[in-house]
Amino acid sequence: VKRIRRAIDDASEEVTLAFPPDRPDEVADELRAAVDRGVLVLLLLTGVDGPAADLTQWFPGVATAARTWGQPMPSMLTVDGRTGVVAPAEMVARTNSGTQAIVFSQQQLGPVIVGSFLGNYWPAAAEAVMTDPAPLPASYTNFRHAVLHSELHRRSSDAVVAHVSGRWTDSGDPVDATGEVVDVSQGLVTPANNEFPVQHSLTIEANGERVTVGGKGAFVEDIEADRVTLTPPDDLDAEADRDAAASDGDA
Repeated sequence: VKRIRRAIDDASEEVTLAFPPDRPDEVADELRAAVDRGVLVLLLLTGVDGPAADLTQWFPGVATAARTWGQPMPSMLTVDGRTGVVAPAEMVARTNSGTQAIVFSQQQLGPVIVGSFLGNYWPAAAEAVMTDPAPLPASYTNFRHAVLHSELHRRSSDAVVAHVSGRWTDSGDPVDATGEVVDVSQGLVTPANNEFPVQHSLTIEANGERVTVGGKGAFVEDIEADRVTLTPPDDLDAEADRDAAASDGDA
């Protein structure tokens, strides 16, 4: 538990955590602090006996999104996709369990654990808490965080514009693209609308063309994003006016 706390304290972008429901107070302060500094926190309470509503009073401020699942599973933590812990559930519940945990700090292993969390466990769990759409403008270096808030704004009938910095996946050349988000594929918010559990992508309409955007390691999408800034559509109109004024000046 001390290792889990320290790791969460070091998080700058993303935390995924599966934890038993009878010990959430062990890490609540660290999770709240992570949320407060803008970290995407996905929390899964496992082995939950009873409906998710019984636990909602514990959730406020602790996670960006939280789910509950009735099945027991190991405690799993990843931080920024590179460090984490995998431990038998009894290690968290008891100090003298006699079992061992795995602590890792590898960029190659982190995405595998995150993929298992999002692909195997998160879809099977019931949504208990979901954050409100973030006030705009909002910038993200964690692509899943940008996808989540893009989807929340769209479900609230709020148009949103994405300013994307990254590279073209076919050539590797740098690219900056801006356009309204016209489609989102995601599995973070219920109901999911992605084709497979770990798919998270944006489709933006830029200069009259639709372009797909993925996160780090993207190869199916057109752009691999390093940073996404979400703004209201008024910003896109203002940018178009500035471009038009510049063209008139050149003429």
